[in-house]
Amino acid sequence: MGPKQKKPRSLTKQDSAEPGLMIAASRRVVLAADIVDGTMLHALALENLQQFKSMHPDSPLCCGQAASQPEALELSWASACSGSEGAFYVTEAMNAAYKRMSVPVSLEHVFSCERAPEKQKWIQALLAVGPLRDIDSDDWPPAIDHESFGHVEHGGIGFGHCVFQDITELKGLEAACCKHNRSCDVPSVDILVVGTSCKDLSRLNHTADGAGAGSRTSKQVLAQASSRGGSAQTFAGLLGYVESHRPLCVLYENVDAINDQAGACEDNNLKILLGKFHALGYEAQPVMTDACEFGLPVHRHRVYILLVNKRSPKLDLLSRPLDIVMQKFRQLVSSCARSPPCLSKVLLDDDHEAVEKSYEERLARAQKSQAKKSPSTKTVNWVNQHMKHADSLGVRWASAPGEALQGNKWFQLLTEREADALKLSEVEAPSAGFRNLAQSIGRNNFVTRQEDGTHLGPTMLPGQLMWTNLTQPQPRLLSGFEAMMLQGFPIGPCLMRMNEEGYLVTAEAATAKQKEFPTDSLLQDLAGNAMALPVVLSMMQAALSALWLQPAQQESNAMAVETALGAMFLLSSGGLGPGDSQAAEDDDEDF
Repeated sequence: MGPKQKKPRSLTKQDSAEPGLMIAASRRVVLAADIVDGTMLHALALENLQQFKSMHPDSPLCCGQAASQPEALELSWASACSGSEGAFYVTEAMNAAYKRMSVPVSLEHVFSCERAPEKQKWIQALLAVGPLRDIDSDDWPPAIDHESFGHVEHGGIGFGHCVFQDITELKGLEAACCKHNRSCDVPSVDILVVGTSCKDLSRLNHTADGAGAGSRTSKQVLAQASSRGGSAQTFAGLLGYVESHRPLCVLYENVDAINDQAGACEDNNLKILLGKFHALGYEAQPVMTDACEFGLPVHRHRVYILLVNKRSPKLDLLSRPLDIVMQKFRQLVSSCARSPPCLSKVLLDDDHEAVEKSYEERLARAQKSQAKKSPSTKTVNWVNQHMKHADSLGVRWASAPGEALQGNKWFQLLTEREADALKLSEVEAPSAGFRNLAQSIGRNNFVTRQEDGTHLGPTMLPGQLMWTNLTQPQPRLLSGFEAMMLQGFPIGPCLMRMNEEGYLVTAEAATAKQKEFPTDSLLQDLAGNAMALPVVLSMMQAALSALWLQPAQQESNAMAVETALGAMFLLSSGGLGPGDSQAAEDDDEDF
């Protein structure tokens, strides 16, 4: 018998943090104003590095040996299933913090990959306007000098590179690029940030294979060749890219339901994922997280997995073995914990431009829908459900709303079903701060008040219709702008920059050929699928601090071997090209 194969490491929620570090770190409270004005990521990035320095005063803050190199170290990064491309602003904040702390390391964007056309347009606009602040300035937000950020055309290092269209094509040498309207070379990168489709894994998904809404996933989705929502296909696309292009490390994100047990004698999807990457030579460290543990005033339970290519010639495994890397990674992630501000302090005033825009867009949509209204069998279904629910609550169904709702202009935007769901929800859970009216009756309430009197919101979801009682002077629907803020996205400065560069199209300026952009509906969708950016920031900063890399001069010979092995793989597989398989239609790939 051969030697016993090492099991991939796994990590439970209980093991995911050093308790003492997290308790101490969580005494820090994120400022609500930093979330609203978009400065939070920059503030957290600098604080995190300062915390790392206090924990390990004699250890380099990034990449170990980089500080001793005569030239600055540039690390390339990319994202797949990119969605809102919030990782771009995470790396911008990291670069600013490294510069402030005199760490000679910078992160350079190489490509994004997104299937949904409207999100492709968003990503191209975001990359085109570039960073939100001058890396050498302490002011926010200063004017941008594009030349100082290496804003170059395709073929060089800088932001604004390729936007590939399909993760299943990234295993090849070339893939379709919507930015350049042609096939472009698919490069290898040092860091890949990715969250493959969660549609067939999520407990909330009504169409998950073998699962009803709210149930645990009962299928080994990631072991399948294809799945209804595209989770299997997008995961296979990720494996294809990793096998052929061998990134130094991958930061992977997905719903925590990936760890649900598939069956009594079966491996769950997390174990399948770890096994697949273990076979490719990647060491894995999963961490179960909740966004509120990193300073956001909402829940978002997700698993993040740091995957490190233990065969990479860039790693200095003699100075720091992978077991030590993962131990340091866990400690540093724990030190990034923070408490969130009260959610009510983050929500915008009713007269804010973004809130008014959300109202006007919903009003136009409601009027258009009313004009096209036709009888539907779905009406009968929800009426029956609501009548039964009202009976269980001991109230009369279809009773008139109270005076407060009758005079609320936002209430007038709701459909008959949504309005009835809200009325029943207020009877069922009068203290709920949020009610997702897109959910089925009885599943739409969320009590936000914590023991200390502050409020903590629910997970932002695609397709959500969040009614909140925490706004003043009256309850209303949550805007897409606010949903983006609650993921840590610097949406205010981002839209300001897009407007300055001419990428925004208002409803008044929209034409048949040039649609309004971005709509509040798009922002809702981006937010519902986005990663919680303070969590991504913590994971990336901790990973780069824990990893030690070889000095450039010692790396070159080993890199030649790695390149040759990659070329041999492509040749032996018949020169893999784009389009070998197609993922199912999926507007949820960036989860």
